Amino acid sequence: MLCKPKNMKISDNFEAKYTLYDYINGGTYGKVYKCCKKDEKMEYAVKIQDVSLNDNSYVRTLTEAKIWTCLEHKNIVKLYECFLQDDQFYFVMELVLGSNLFDEILRKSTYSEKNACLYIKQILSALAYLHVNKIIHRDVKPDNIMLYQDLQKGSGSVVKLVDFGLARKLENGKNRVECAPSGAPLYLAPETIMEVALGFPVDVWSCGVIMYILLYGSPPFWSEDTNKLFLAIIGTEVDFTTCSDEKEPVSFLANDLIQEMLVKEQNDRITASEALEHPWIAQPKGLKLSREHRRSTLERLSKFRRSTSVFELQQRFNGMKMESGLTGERSRNKQYLDVPAS
Repeated sequence: MLCKPKNMKISDNFEAKYTLYDYINGGTYGKVYKCCKKDEKMEYAVKIQDVSLNDNSYVRTLTEAKIWTCLEHKNIVKLYECFLQDDQFYFVMELVLGSNLFDEILRKSTYSEKNACLYIKQILSALAYLHVNKIIHRDVKPDNIMLYQDLQKGSGSVVKLVDFGLARKLENGKNRVECAPSGAPLYLAPETIMEVALGFPVDVWSCGVIMYILLYGSPPFWSEDTNKLFLAIIGTEVDFTTCSDEKEPVSFLANDLIQEMLVKEQNDRITASEALEHPWIAQPKGLKLSREHRRSTLERLSKFRRSTSVFELQQRFNGMKMESGLTGERSRNKQYLDVPAS
């Protein structure tokens, strides 16, 4: 039987307070359902995951709960309360009636650069809030970004960042932390791959990759071979010509922001707060972004989203971590994951 920590408020009887019903989705670390309190009609979502002391999952889950429970931002899914019951952990959170960023965009009848700007601005707002509060998300990817239409408030498309399973809170006075490489390979920053101490810039890099895909329909760095992908992320500059389309041009300001977010050296990378002040995001008076429908971008995005290669890439990366027990030791010998020395 797992013991609840004394410094966190965690209840122990989910069924006494909530009724569980519709299954929403599931992933590596648990399944998500709809639920509602027994004394009210308001709906919530609950993520249920098995925890154990044997595989460190209990400690990892407590870390996620401790970080997540303190967050309050319009672009972050709110965590209401937690339960520990029968070696299962319950995260009761805000119910978002939408889908992940890419899938929701592909359902839209029209999509423009202005839409992309709206989404990136909200992601950056959430990241800036986290970073001010000394939190690194470390897993910013489309599957952890929900998009939905807020019809009640009439505020249009709303972005919500979710899943703090890899998040780390920095100690006072520190701006870097050492941790084993984790996350989605396509969105890993160079410093993560090279296993050096990392900080808030890793989240900005991931956001830059997402922004590139939103405007071009495919990732800035790509290979089905994990080693070649990591070498490209570390050593190849962003190419804005491969997927460019004369009929659907991307503005100079958008490309400029992408370049600033995808700077290889983390100390030189733009911060989330600075990115919010960039002209493409801030849109000073007189600046208007294109509202033209980006048909070709959506076609490339749909093809990319349907590809099994991304899933297979993640599986191979997980296998690499299991085989090598990545700890950061090899980075000091200039061995980056299992990328061969050139």
